[in-house]
Amino acid sequence: DLPAPTTLKEANEFLGKINWYRKFIPNFARIAAPLHKVTNKTKHHRHEFGWGPDQQQSFDEFKRLLTTYPLFLEYPDLSTPFVLTTDASGIGIGGILRQDTPNGTKINYFKSRVLDDTERKYDTIEQEALAIFWCISELRSYIGDSSFIVETDHKPLENFHKKQINNKRVMNWLFKLQDILPQIIAVKHRPGAHNAAADYISRHFPPSTSTNSNPSTINVTNDDWPIGTEHWDEQVAKPQRTQSIQPSILEHTCIRNAEISAVTTRAQAKLQAQPQPSSANTSSTSTTSQSTCSSPPMATPLHDFSLSRIRSEQAQDVIIQQIIQQIRNNRRYESFIIQHGILYKLAYRDDATIKLIYAPSKLIPEIMAAYHDHP
Repeated sequence: DLPAPTTLKEANEFLGKINWYRKFIPNFARIAAPLHKVTNKTKHHRHEFGWGPDQQQSFDEFKRLLTTYPLFLEYPDLSTPFVLTTDASGIGIGGILRQDTPNGTKINYFKSRVLDDTERKYDTIEQEALAIFWCISELRSYIGDSSFIVETDHKPLENFHKKQINNKRVMNWLFKLQDILPQIIAVKHRPGAHNAAADYISRHFPPSTSTNSNPSTINVTNDDWPIGTEHWDEQVAKPQRTQSIQPSILEHTCIRNAEISAVTTRAQAKLQAQPQPSSANTSSTSTTSQSTCSSPPMATPLHDFSLSRIRSEQAQDVIIQQIIQQIRNNRRYESFIIQHGILYKLAYRDDATIKLIYAPSKLIPEIMAAYHDHP
């Protein structure tokens, strides 16, 4: 969705960004030749810049190479740590998730968005930290339990997750990421001259990119909850397209028990706490009222979270089956265990190991409904 350059400056910026991938793209010079033809201009000939069919074809070919196999990975290599490179400009933030595999560097994800009016007033350290916070929040379901390195061109943020930062906004973002911080191997400084790729996507956005008014929220762009261990707030409703949700410390996508009982939401609790109107006018009214209050609600069916159903749904979940297959291929995963054909995630709390069922993606909306929408 990246728009084509319309000025000499934009064309040069794109070439600077794409040059970082030069060693990973065969025939790079041949593909880039039409772009160099219109950008290699002296000061007195810059007004001659033009974008024709040859340049558009070269631009489209580079976009294809950056977003398809083998440079771009459809699925992550769980045996290799991730590297998340982020950057912030005065107008936007962006990041690139990659893996440096034995077969070379592979791109996993590109993320970017514009800054809203409030975020554009942030200090430099806050904008750079926001880029890290937003990218991790957006990609946490993709990263899963893997370790990763963060790269930023802002030197003061080097390993900032391990030290006290005298900035309340930055510390607040760190607090919201505290559950994933142990997975960060290091936050490294990457000089701006070597950070052209992340810098470019922080300044150029797809036409459909919208401004997020709240930097603490994540915009879900499809109807599915992210797969893996996620954290959602009590107020999160059932998944809906373009719904904004806010992460919290509670793990709601892993099932602690095989069966989840109905719960009472805060709104329902307030209604139940309100005094009921007197119905002593007639005995029939009193009898009807008592019967209504004593009868259990029958309108909402109970959710089936039996082990047999979970086992069946896990068997149809592609991501879960990939993990199970890798475990059975003698790969060691300290965070997962298989028992009776069911994949469990191991969580560690106060020197205790808690076994959590890995929720299949198909069941997640139903689980959320049981926790939040059930009477």
